[in-house]
Amino acid sequence: MTGQTDHLCVPSAIFEATTNKSRRRGNAEQQFLGELTRASLNPLDFLRDIYNHIVVDSLSTTFSALSDPTRRSVVDRLTRGPATVNELAKPFSMSQQAISKHLAYLERARLIKKRREGRQHFCSLNPGAIREVAIWAESYRRFWEESYERLDALLEEMKNQDGPRAPRGLRKMKERERTFVRWLGPREYTMKLERLDAKTGGSYRYISRDKDGNEFAFRGVCHEVVPSERIIQTFEFEGLPEKGHVALETTRFESLGGGGTRLIVQSVFQSVVDRDGMIEAGMERGVHESHERLNELLEELQTS
Repeated sequence: MTGQTDHLCVPSAIFEATTNKSRRRGNAEQQFLGELTRASLNPLDFLRDIYNHIVVDSLSTTFSALSDPTRRSVVDRLTRGPATVNELAKPFSMSQQAISKHLAYLERARLIKKRREGRQHFCSLNPGAIREVAIWAESYRRFWEESYERLDALLEEMKNQDGPRAPRGLRKMKERERTFVRWLGPREYTMKLERLDAKTGGSYRYISRDKDGNEFAFRGVCHEVVPSERIIQTFEFEGLPEKGHVALETTRFESLGGGGTRLIVQSVFQSVVDRDGMIEAGMERGVHESHERLNELLEELQTS
């Protein structure tokens, strides 16, 4: 009887430890069931969260493996077919043990698979892991492409808008462009304004066309624009056979009172030959006619 009692008796310390362990396991199970119960209103959301966690964690491992240039080179080599460990290590100045560590990292990320044939180990790509990365990147590519398409459509819509419904900034830009082409250049020329970004760091480009249809393109960069004070910009005629004949223009505005303004324009050419060539080409006459047309336009705007 005493022997039976000794055989069935469990030491109190062991019993207590076993009981606590079972209690902890029970608490964990109850906590998991509680989470599942709270998610029972929409169990698909609960399962989706688990799936997303698994996929994201898998992608994190994949991107971590591809963050090393050596491992990326290995993946690039395996796109041309399976290779042995020795073949993969050959392009790198590292030991076989070092390359084996890289291969183990790629294998844990499921990017490559290994198989053994005799004494050699062959490595090959695992298309599944690469496909996961491609699917993930494709979703973002579609997002950005669709966003840019919507932006292009919006800009095209704004470009075609005019009148009071157009945005205020767009109306001012269109009005400035229409005003610009009405005064710059000789009277018998028509102008097509391609770009006018009249601000520091901006640029411009326009094409003048004569009555015979000949076109002459000009461009420049605005180095400094201080409203009502000065404009410092470059001026270049694109029709010269040799590029680089650029003039530096500084325009200053002086108030004369009573609404009048004096313009002082200074053009600095790279050589006397460049300066004389501009004058012989009729640029001086074009400047004078431009200022006359500008005065006429200002008077028209003041009376309207």
